[in-house]
Amino acid sequence: MRFSVSYQNHHMLLAQAKACWIVITCRSILPNMLLFLNVDFFL
Repeated sequence: MRFSVSYQNHHMLLAQAKACWIVITCRSILPNMLLFLNVDFFL
């Protein structure tokens, strides 16, 4: 029973870390992509 609970907590932590990483990646990449697309669009 304890193993199951600890496994669930580990899974939740992994999911949270993954979501956090995705948000950080999107925040750093999206502005650059938008800038690049705007430059490409106006050229």
